Amino acid sequence: MQKRASWLRFPPRCLGIREFSNGLTIHLDSRLLIADTGGDVWRGAVALSKFFKDDAVEAVRGKRVLELASGTGLMGLNIALCGAAAVLLTDK
Repeated sequence: MQKRASWLRFPPRCLGIREFSNGLTIHLDSRLLIADTGGDVWRGAVALSKFFKDDAVEAVRGKRVLELASGTGLMGLNIALCGAAAVLLTDK
């Protein structure tokens, strides 16, 4: 079994609001996570999030970022935490 990175904490699957100290607010509704790939956090997203957090913060700091096919939004949320000026996440 693969161990999760200690810096990556997933919110519990529930209804509610999660607020972070930097002002980011996430509205949670696990009823939307049906038995589909849309509720999965892909390993590639975890790896890329770690790369930006550890090695590429300056690449996005102050930039406007568009994430296409964001799925669960892990990358876009991480980019926002890395200091992007604005982040727009899209998915169908």
